[in-house]
Amino acid sequence: MNFVSKGERRTHCVVCQGAQLSSIVVTPPVPVYQGCVDTALGDDISEPMEWQVCEACGSAQLANALPLELVYQGAHATGLGGAWDLHHKTFASFVAKHRRGEVLEVGGGGGKLARFFRAEEPEPGWHILEPNPTLIGDAIPGVHLVRGFLDEDVSIPDQVETLVFCHCLEHIYNIGEIVAVMAAKLPFGGRVILAWPDLEKWIVRGEPGALNWEHTFFCSVATLTSLFEKNGFRLAEKAAFGKDHSVFLALTKSETVQTPSPPESDFEAVRSQIGEYFAQFARKATALNARARESGRPVFAAPASIYTQYLFAFGLDPGLVTGLIDNSPLKQGRRLYGTPLQVLPSTALEETASTVILNGGAHNVEMAARFRRENPQTDIILAAEVS
Repeated sequence: MNFVSKGERRTHCVVCQGAQLSSIVVTPPVPVYQGCVDTALGDDISEPMEWQVCEACGSAQLANALPLELVYQGAHATGLGGAWDLHHKTFASFVAKHRRGEVLEVGGGGGKLARFFRAEEPEPGWHILEPNPTLIGDAIPGVHLVRGFLDEDVSIPDQVETLVFCHCLEHIYNIGEIVAVMAAKLPFGGRVILAWPDLEKWIVRGEPGALNWEHTFFCSVATLTSLFEKNGFRLAEKAAFGKDHSVFLALTKSETVQTPSPPESDFEAVRSQIGEYFAQFARKATALNARARESGRPVFAAPASIYTQYLFAFGLDPGLVTGLIDNSPLKQGRRLYGTPLQVLPSTALEETASTVILNGGAHNVEMAARFRRENPQTDIILAAEVS
């Protein structure tokens, strides 16, 4: 594996700007990119992650965030499956309920949320700001593509009065600064509408999608809401989606800046939770190695994403695994970054009775059902149940 020089160490909390940061844990090297590639394994880069906690607000963050061009080398989040379809359809209705004027969606370069929204509201314009779009040109009527990142230099069309983040805001490196940018660029009455992963629950469940090179900070929903309120927004509605899956927030820019009391923070509890979050991956990897050796069948892992990258990074032996199963055409026939393993469709399970190590988080039920439709003899090991 190649290694890179890390950027300047964060000395202040990216959420509250507090200067009292203390280290929690340093992980084994983790691949810097979550997608699939056609390049040689020797070109891949992995780096240890150091996580630290803010003693002022109880938020956590990476000590060193890596360059964007490494972490976001290409598009990889396909959002396939019935669970994501329901999520995007439900969130599109939430956006339709609260949006004002035209919409700028930050991220979402595949256009999935835009399609659901346009099916419900065909009139207002929808713009997508995305550095690595998989949507080709302005491929959806009324949806306009802009390449780039949200920063203080971005030009927002005058008719845009609503910013939408669908599992995107948690990817922002400097969240405190960006919320201030949003406040400066939106008119009074403008809206920010979020679909935010329920990170507090994801950490407890041990979901690799919670903390990684893309999600470089963690804060509670209460702390996030307080940050917006300090920048002149007021909460219009908060709604839950699924069982501990996502939280939808609608916020309105107000002419009166509130000074809310900061939510109670227990940084020692956060320190303990995040320490255990990373420790359990190593335990799972050890147990899964034993299960794979005992299987007596070809062993596959699924899906081809950060969810399996973490298992390998923390000790799962790739030599025990035949390949990766993922139904995204964007990934099939390619190699999951950081591993030597190729990605196959679930139809590969038809050929012989196999064992699948499944670490699909909220999508386990849906994926397991599909694998068993391909071959009822498929033996599924749920990584979430192994320790």
